[in-house]
Amino acid sequence: GALRGIYSVKEYDELIAQQIEQAKAICNQCPVTSSCLEYAIKENQDTGIWGGLSEDERKSPCLMHSDRR
Repeated sequence: GALRGIYSVKEYDELIAQQIEQAKAICNQCPVTSSCLEYAIKENQDTGIWGGLSEDERKSPCLMHSDRR
């Protein structure tokens, strides 16, 4: 987004990583993390942190083939 013109690539990547970790910290305290993750997978949410996982983590072959219920 717009921040890319303000920060160097390294600074931008570090900022995004920090935001991801902050979001995951909130998820770690949430009582509905499992339901949130199930919803994100079912509805093909392709951005953001859902159920404590990033978009790349939700696309993991291991997650897609696990026996989550």
